[in-house]
Amino acid sequence: ESILGSFIKYKMYLRVTAFTEYCMDHKLVPVVFLLISLDAFAQRVMPPWLLYSCSNRKEGELLQRIPKYSLHYLRGRYAFKAKYARALLTCGLYDKASEYLKLFESDGYRFSDCNNILLDGLYQGGYYKECIETFERIQQAMKEHPQNSDGKPIVLYNVGYSAVLMSFCKLNDEQGMIRILHAMEGKNI
Repeated sequence: ESILGSFIKYKMYLRVTAFTEYCMDHKLVPVVFLLISLDAFAQRVMPPWLLYSCSNRKEGELLQRIPKYSLHYLRGRYAFKAKYARALLTCGLYDKASEYLKLFESDGYRFSDCNNILLDGLYQGGYYKECIETFERIQQAMKEHPQNSDGKPIVLYNVGYSAVLMSFCKLNDEQGMIRILHAMEGKNI
């Protein structure tokens, strides 16, 4: 716990990832879950890193256990839901992720960070057509509600645009690629 705490305190995020990967390699994930269940600091810090590691390793079964060990407030946050959806998509669990995709759509795609995370997950999971369709729904939502509840503009970042561009590439849709490249150039991305 103190090693993990010092990694976070000094922003040594690669070491947190390495710690998580080490635990996965050595079948210590039950120990991590025990730590999470006993320690408030670990409850806040470890679930996002486990999501990241599980998605990198395509550990769908383990991934689905993470929300059970996450704090209620963390599970309720949109950023966690988007990252969990991305991990599910990356692991090929579209049916499980669709619940979260529907949630963000019903909320009008009002969270810029989450929109980009979802597009990235759809691309990483190989759901290219769905990535493009989600992008188009996000674009429509941005026209209808250009600002979120805080008054900030809803935007797509290079991660979201790259996911859509690469999806068009994977589908060999040259017109789509050109359209996205022009949109990116227009936004200096």
